[in-house]
This record gives sequence, structure tokens and C-alpha cells, in this order.
Amino acid sequence: LVKTASAVPRSLRKFEVLGVDGKKIKRAAKRLVAARKFQGSVLGGKALVALCLRTGLVVAMSSDLDGEANDPPLVPELLSQVRSILPNPRLYVLDRQFCDLKLPWLLTEQSDQYVVRYHAKVTFTRDATRRVRRGKDRHGRKFKEEWGWLGRPEARRRPYVRRITLMRPGEESLILVTSLLDAERYPGGDLLE
Repeated sequence: LVKTASAVPRSLRKFEVLGVDGKKIKRAAKRLVAARKFQGSVLGGKALVALCLRTGLVVAMSSDLDGEANDPPLVPELLSQVRSILPNPRLYVLDRQFCDLKLPWLLTEQSDQYVVRYHAKVTFTRDATRRVRRGKDRHGRKFKEEWGWLGRPEARRRPYVRRITLMRPGEESLILVTSLLDAERYPGGDLLE
């Protein structure tokens, strides 16, 4: 299911919103005669794609022949392709495997921004000088917004981010980190949407 441009919250419509995700190519056909005698399935390569939410089209793809390759190393090539095709500003929406200390710097080049699902493997240190904000999403669920740094205090390049935590009773909380620091301009409910 692909969102249309009208489903993107108004505060984010100035961005070209891109969903980024990777997939292993599974159950590849055994076209080689030599491979047909072996049991089991063949694992193909790995592809990382950028899907434009406005058009519903894949606009860029980075790949690796190794189906076991991790997604984050494929990001620089993907961003290079996206930036050569689409005008900025661009907003990348990524899942938690992309939550690390290296990618935020790549994702914010050329005025690009990101929303990434938070991964607990990365430390978050709250900025005690900013108050925690609370709100509700369009479904009436409570969320809180905090500002702070990804990574341990001794980390050389810690990005300053906004963390939004959506409480989902009976389910795991949804936690996002974003480079969009202005909560008035980019409401937490819109980013959760």
C-alpha cells in the first residue's frame, strides 16, 4: 500500500518524501543446469530502494550480489542516485536498522532530512535544558517528544535529534528520531503519521 501525496501531512508536503527499505531476493530460479541437482532454494542478491510517496514509484535502487548484505552500506549509493534525480528538499523515512551514528550525517547532506525508527542499540541522551512535550496523534494515542543526542557522550559525532515516542497500549511503543527539530513547524503527530 502506497500513500499518495494528499495522505502526506500538510506540514511535510514541501518535502519529496521517500520511503527507503531493503529486501533479499528469495527463491531465485535455478536456471543453471549445475544448480538444479541441489536441494533447497537459491538466495539472490539484496536490493535497497527509495520509493517516492508522491508518485508511488521506485526512483532509485542500490544493490549487492550478496543476499546476506546489510542494508546501511547500500545507502550512500542510493542517496547519490536520489539526489541526482529529485530536487531537494527530500525527507527520508527509514526503519530501525538504519538507526546508527553514521547515517544521520549522510541523510542530512544537501538540506535533506530524515525520520528513522529508533533502535535501542543506539544510546539516546536527553537534553535536560529542553522540556519534554506531550501530545496526542489523530487516533487519540498519547506521545511525548524529547530532544537530545544519539550516541554515548564520548562519541565524536553525535547528531542532535528529536525523539518522538508513541505509547501503544498492549503493543510495543513506536519510537522515531528525526532531524526535523522544530515541533511547531513539523508537529509530532504529523511525523508519526
